[in-house]
Amino acid sequence: GAAASMDTGMQVTGFSADLSVFLAVISTRLNMPIPMDLVATGHIASSDGDVRAVRNIPAKVKAASVDSSISTFIYPAMEDDISLAQLAPAERERIQDAIASAKGTISPIAVSDVYDLVKVVFSEEVALDAGLGMGFWAAEIPDRAGSDCVGSVAHYLAEGGAERLITVLEHKLL
Repeated sequence: GAAASMDTGMQVTGFSADLSVFLAVISTRLNMPIPMDLVATGHIASSDGDVRAVRNIPAKVKAASVDSSISTFIYPAMEDDISLAQLAPAERERIQDAIASAKGTISPIAVSDVYDLVKVVFSEEVALDAGLGMGFWAAEIPDRAGSDCVGSVAHYLAEGGAERLITVLEHKLL
């Protein structure tokens, strides 16, 4: 907002946008809308889809918590990154404090990998629509174990199609 009001450009560097870009690609390719009140930050650190911490999470969560249009802040799960605890314990504590203080205004959600990310971001109804629209129910999808990050997401969208349909229908009817 400050850069736009000053009519100046900003340079974004690093891996902070990995989750947002991944969500945008999934959303566009599978016609799955991303909730407008959600922001995400984190680094996709491996082909398995592991999500790891990025710089300045405390500042990002604070900015999200003062923006009334944002209700959900997605960030990397700290307990999965042992290097953060060992190499930067003060930063880990700053992140945890910022997340704790933001809980009154936004819903902070930690994710370990892109499988968790997709499950958190896309509702059962959106996943059902994508599964039906893309023909996932008819596809042979390997088990999630041993899959790369795209395989994990495909598995999530294809798994339990009939149960997902019943759940969505029950919710809509009730």
